[in-house]
Amino acid sequence: DVVVEVSEPDEAGAAPRTAVAATGPGVHELFTLRPAAVKHDLVVGAAALAAMGSGDLVAEWALELPSGARVVREELGPATSGLRIETESGGFLARLPAPTVRDADDAHEMRGPARLELAGDPAAPVVRLVVDGRWARASERVLPLLIDPTVSVQPTDQLKTGFVDELGNLDVDQIDSGSLTL
Repeated sequence: DVVVEVSEPDEAGAAPRTAVAATGPGVHELFTLRPAAVKHDLVVGAAALAAMGSGDLVAEWALELPSGARVVREELGPATSGLRIETESGGFLARLPAPTVRDADDAHEMRGPARLELAGDPAAPVVRLVVDGRWARASERVLPLLIDPTVSVQPTDQLKTGFVDELGNLDVDQIDSGSLTL
């Protein structure tokens, strides 16, 4: 594996650090360290598609969960189904919403061509990210593909907002919060 560090300023002018790992022919994993988050993306090129044949693209990750935690499927609709990590009593820890994908020519990421599956033993779950092979190999697709698996500490995939008023009071009614160690 080859790892390269790249520094590019973000919107606030801070320089996040990005590690690029070549995980196979035509596949790179990008890990960008930001002040309050880690961004993870998969970049899939022509060599990977050729090596994979005609089926779906599949990436797998083994999850290490806190004691008593479990992973369950969420069925929020065909394009938004994901996974939920919860405590033994059902309390929310984190979500893995359906991943977004785009090709090099797409202006916006979208949900739909990719889905999450849950495999393995419940005590040692495996998350499978599956990208529809027909979508990935369509003649209009411009490579490379960018696949964005997400871990969220928000209990929904609906964006929420909050604000601090002119007196410094934080309105937290619109914000769900939590933490998860990865």
